[in-house]
Amino acid sequence: WYRAYHGTSREAGAKIFSTEFKMGSGVAFGDGIYSSPHINTAQGYSRQITIQTKQGTKRFHFVFQVAVNPATMNNASLIPKYKQNNPHYIVPSGEDIRPYGIL
Repeated sequence: WYRAYHGTSREAGAKIFSTEFKMGSGVAFGDGIYSSPHINTAQGYSRQITIQTKQGTKRFHFVFQVAVNPATMNNASLIPKYKQNNPHYIVPSGEDIRPYGIL
């Protein structure tokens, strides 16, 4: 499985963590769950979180480190409306992407 990153909001991240990724639709490169091999790309899709710590106010971006199934990733026969030459990893279902870290 390939390693990648998925940026999101804290609220959506909590739902993903407690259940699984849900497939989106109507997105730019095809219907599916998006991730990127580049953390900066994923950060662009995340939302900033502000947390009060003992060291003061800290700001973070909510990004999952994920494993992506290469057998289904960017497979045009499995992803409706898939567009070639896109900068993302797209998988057709939550079974094809597994979070294993929050960065």
